[in-house]
Amino acid sequence: YPTGFSASMNKLGNDSHEIYYDCETMQRQWAIENDFKYNHENWESEILLAQIKTLKPEVVFFQGDILCMHKDIRHSLKEIVPSVRVIVFNVGYPGIVRDFSDADILLFSSPILCQRYEHLKPYLVYHSFDDSVLTSLNNHQFSGNDRDGGLSFVGSVRAPERRYWMLREL
Repeated sequence: YPTGFSASMNKLGNDSHEIYYDCETMQRQWAIENDFKYNHENWESEILLAQIKTLKPEVVFFQGDILCMHKDIRHSLKEIVPSVRVIVFNVGYPGIVRDFSDADILLFSSPILCQRYEHLKPYLVYHSFDDSVLTSLNNHQFSGNDRDGGLSFVGSVRAPERRYWMLREL
């Protein structure tokens, strides 16, 4: 969802930011620009927490990877950053059983996850496509060196899932 979520939130009048916590170059640059000293062994979570403290958001939306922050910090995030009123997790990959109990709102893109965590009253929200990508493609001037992208797939594929066999057939 490149920047679709934050762009849509901003159009609605919110002040929305995206943080790519595991993009080392961007994160370390933020630390330099903000004169933030961090432990090089734990740069991901320390810089992320510093960014959240700086932004003072009311809502923190974890897209996909809640492991970017140690669960003890996540569980006390509202105390550490008092502006935070709502914590949302959006998880699409079933994976192993995790502790999602600190989410105020839990979104899953898989019915299997909704069943597994039904005691937490999650919402089922299927994956979507950010149509702003189409505008970007339509405005792009392709050169003679560009390959014809008759079919492209971005996502996860594992046998024996049905998706794997469908893509193999295509």
